[in-house]
Amino acid sequence: MQSGTKDDIMVIKCETDNEIQKLRGELEDLILVKENNCDSEVLEASRKLDEIINRYYLCK
Repeated sequence: MQSGTKDDIMVIKCETDNEIQKLRGELEDLILVKENNCDSEVLEASRKLDEIINRYYLCK
């Protein structure tokens, strides 16, 4: 049994890309309704998302 084949890696990459897109969408929703949220909460969420994206793309 092989582990970590190219196909497996592509599936993981694809799933991670989808997760990032989902997080990005949630963040954009937060920003759209930010009158209802603290600006600092929105900024913190944005910063965390940027960290996740940067860490992910550095690992690629």
